[in-house]
Order: sequence, then C-alpha cells, then structure tokens
Amino acid sequence: NGNDHVNRFCKENINNLNKIILVEPLPFLNEHIAKNYNDISYKSDIIIYNKIIVPERKEDTKLIYYNTCDAIPKYGGIYLKENENDMDKSFGLSSINKDHILKHYVGKELRDFVENEIYSLDIETEILNNIISYNNNFSIDYLFIDIEGMDFEIIYSIDLKKYNIKNIQVEYIHYESNELVNLILYMKDNNYIVNRPIYNNEYDILFTKQ
Repeated sequence: NGNDHVNRFCKENINNLNKIILVEPLPFLNEHIAKNYNDISYKSDIIIYNKIIVPERKEDTKLIYYNTCDAIPKYGGIYLKENENDMDKSFGLSSINKDHILKHYVGKELRDFVENEIYSLDIETEILNNIISYNNNFSIDYLFIDIEGMDFEIIYSIDLKKYNIKNIQVEYIHYESNELVNLILYMKDNNYIVNRPIYNNEYDILFTKQ
C-alpha cells in the first residue's frame, strides 16, 4: 500500500526520478498509495497499475487472495496496529497463492484464524515486459520486485537483452538456497553482479548491471 522500502527510496532520491511506475493488484489500496506518495508526485510522474504480474499471460484474469489483518490485534497475533486509524500498519498480505499468505503465520490456531479473514478478487493479469513497453521505459534505473511467491519466476520472464535495467532488487526469503544460487548464476550470465540491497537487507538481494 505504498508504505515500504520502495517509498522510502523514492523519497530519498526524489530529485533523480523522472517517472515512478507502481503495480498494486488491489484497487482499493490506490487511495492509500496516493497518500503515501503525495509528497513525491509534484516532482515525478507516478503511474499505478492494478494488475497481477505473471510470468506468462495464460488467462486474462486471476484470483488474488488477501487479508487485512484488522482482526489480528484482537486475537493477539503478530500484527499490531500502532494507531487504530493507520491502514498502513494493519494491511496484511496478498498473493495468487492462498497458502503463501498462511505460511506467514506461526501456529495452527493462528493460521486457522487468519484463514477465515482471507478474501479474494478477480484481477486482470499482465506480464512485466508489457508494463515496461507501455511506458517506453527501455532504460530503468531501479526495479523492485516483491510479488509474494512469484518473485524469481518474474525475473526469469523479463527480457534482459531488450531492456536496460541497471538495478533489480528482489525478495528471496521464500526460496530455497539452491533456487537462489541458480538465480545468481542466471543473472551473472546476463552481466549482473550481486550488490548490497537498498534497505530490506534481510529479505532482498540486489543485482546491478555491469
């Protein structure tokens, strides 16, 4: 919902960004994203796509599952709102894989509780290559990927020969070590080296083009 390390990066580099493209599948979060990027919008063009990014567009729409965690504080779980009116602190997760949401919660009792708070929406799908082409962004300074369970698959789907993407930061925490090694080798073959992530150090890996 726009309150994350990407937002922090944009605010700290506001004078160097000409265009910011955000992809958020849940349309009801647009208002919260706009609020979080409000002090950036006067300097940079900001575009929001309500799409599900997929490696291959085999179907026009797909179900996405999400939970808001509004009831979790009452349960005494792991998500606690600092302020009752703070949507940024209370929103949970979204993924096309329902199990991916549930595995974030420790203990069967809590998972069972959260499962009853999971909802779904039918959202249009798109591949990342098309999003890039629509905006004529054949040269990109930073690409942040956090797609809850499909991160590596999305990287493999990008046309790295066609698009000059200088930095790609991706979440790896949900992958096995051998999958991470394979991705590093793949990126090395495409002239990328491993670099220090921009924030989110414990969850992400950054690839920088040589």
